[in-house]
Amino acid sequence: MARREVAQTPEEQERAAAWRRGEAQAREHPVGTGPMARGATTEGASTEGASTEGASTEGAITGARAAAAGRAFAAFAENVRDYAIFLMDPSGTIMFWGEGARLIKGWTKVEAEGAHLRLLYPPGGSEDGTAEAHLAWAATYGEYTGEGPRVRSNGASFWASVAITALRDDDGSLLGFAKLSRDLTARRAAEALRLAAAEAAAIARTEAAAASAAKNGFLATISHEIRTPVNAMLGYTELLELELDGPLTAGQRRYLHSARASGHHLLALITQVLDFSHVDGAERASAPSAVPIADVVAEALALMAPAAAARGLEVADAVRGSPLALTGWGDMASVRQILGNLLDNAVKFSTARDGHAGRITVRAGAATRGPVTAQLTGTRPWVYVCVDDTGLGISADRLDAVFEPFVQADMRLTRTHGGLGLGLAISRRLARQMGGDVTGQSQAGAGATFCLWLPAAPVASPAQRTTERTSQRTTPGPDAAAPGRADEGDRTTMAGPTAGSTAGPLRAVAEAVLGELERILHVYVARLRTDPGTPSAHAIDEVQIEDHVASFLGNLAATLPSLGEATLHAGPGSAAEDPTGDVRDGAAIQRVVAERHGAQRARLGWSESELRREYTILREELTAAVQRRALRDRPRPTADADRQETAQALAVLTEFLALAERLSLTEHRVTVAARDTASARDPRA
Repeated sequence: MARREVAQTPEEQERAAAWRRGEAQAREHPVGTGPMARGATTEGASTEGASTEGASTEGAITGARAAAAGRAFAAFAENVRDYAIFLMDPSGTIMFWGEGARLIKGWTKVEAEGAHLRLLYPPGGSEDGTAEAHLAWAATYGEYTGEGPRVRSNGASFWASVAITALRDDDGSLLGFAKLSRDLTARRAAEALRLAAAEAAAIARTEAAAASAAKNGFLATISHEIRTPVNAMLGYTELLELELDGPLTAGQRRYLHSARASGHHLLALITQVLDFSHVDGAERASAPSAVPIADVVAEALALMAPAAAARGLEVADAVRGSPLALTGWGDMASVRQILGNLLDNAVKFSTARDGHAGRITVRAGAATRGPVTAQLTGTRPWVYVCVDDTGLGISADRLDAVFEPFVQADMRLTRTHGGLGLGLAISRRLARQMGGDVTGQSQAGAGATFCLWLPAAPVASPAQRTTERTSQRTTPGPDAAAPGRADEGDRTTMAGPTAGSTAGPLRAVAEAVLGELERILHVYVARLRTDPGTPSAHAIDEVQIEDHVASFLGNLAATLPSLGEATLHAGPGSAAEDPTGDVRDGAAIQRVVAERHGAQRARLGWSESELRREYTILREELTAAVQRRALRDRPRPTADADRQETAQALAVLTEFLALAERLSLTEHRVTVAARDTASARDPRA
């Protein structure tokens, strides 16, 4: 009891007096027998006082109301457990002590009632002030609210939220104070833990950033230091080839050629490491702008063409000539580098299959939603560029790993393909810096598809672009070549044999297809996902369903105006007669796209009947689009002429679709047969 006999501050004196009252009560009334036992109420006293006061003032009715109010308050204060509720007189002496106050603060009614408010404060007052200061504030301003440490009966400190309210009668005289408090110890501890965790996370991020910066600095320095002697070596090999110090033998030239090739390969690896350090360190400055997809694809294919030709690969550009004029939003240099990396991988890993040369196809399109695997942070809609190859493919358990730095699909020491495994890592990081991403789809033995996703940039309407492109194509400029002598490298300024006659229903059909393209694709996908004839489409995503259809329709719309009225009136069978360069190019692209579509559907497990049903749905939606818009936007002499020309235009369109369907079915059968043959040869099958 030594701690109870020493009272150095008013707060400690109050606690000592409270303990003495409690001990005296315990001696007079054993536990659970006295009227003021722990947890007992003062209902009787309150009622009696209230009744007496009521009888002496306003009479029996007022006294009854006061008694009821006293009982109600006592019941309220005794039954609330989460808050400490008690009353004080004008001097701050506690007159009523609720059960919630006992549970939170530990003081019994006997100990607390009669003690001053400073009973609950640490010696010298709390961090938020003394008991006297808080009472004075409440008396002056009506209420005091705050937080700070308070003391329990066992001497332990806890953090409390308090509100002290001054109670006054009708005349404004101070009757006393009511106090409501709550134990915030647990919440404060949780907040402290959260702040500590946040601080630890911030320190970890700072340390990680410092380590990453040190790593990138090391890579950049080493790459730069190695690049200097490698460049010097290549320079000396060039001097040797010039035979400045005498002629070289044929054998020496072979050795020199091998040395130069190895030097250039090493230089390429060093450059890739340096690029990775710059991208990983966010050192690359970028200026977002509109990126014309067709142009950057053409540039990338031109750079890759010699390597593809050396490996005997077929390359198909399904983007060139598309009237959609797809435009992404990002950094032009970054987009070029990404496409270069994707094409370089396609050339490196594409191989001949089933007696056919390896093939690379580049296609593009637009979508309102990206694949679930993409981490897209930009603003939709999206533009995508996909590179399909016929290589060995990547197993599902390795597909995510190939996007990590210094990782390749084949990590064996005996692998036949070189490189550091940085191309896809660099490409993905560059794409994500632009708000897009790079995604991959593949399976072992079935080739691979890697797609660059970018936010779409605002562009002119499709119909407007088609009109402008057709005008440029059919209207010779002041420097146009004479007929029959046009430069084959610049077909956009060459007047075809039907120039000036394309303003008829075929162009109207083309503009209808372009103007309704988004609606066609939306309904087409929705129908395939619900049609009982295409069950394989019910569980795949939108990008897989659309596949090459957007590119096919866009190219088809670009080809139709070039056919001219002669083809229209001669009937669909003459669509391939005397074609212009644009028609030949369009037909080649449509053939490639149709074949790729059939192969893709076979790889996804579609049956021939499902593929036929798909083309039927596509035909129906195109016909509906033409009927909605084709003849609405051009002069029409008579209703009969309208119907006749619409039927003729639809016949031409149907012929194109029929040809595409035949090509898709043929490639579908070839792919299925190859798969079945491979399964038959596999001893595990």
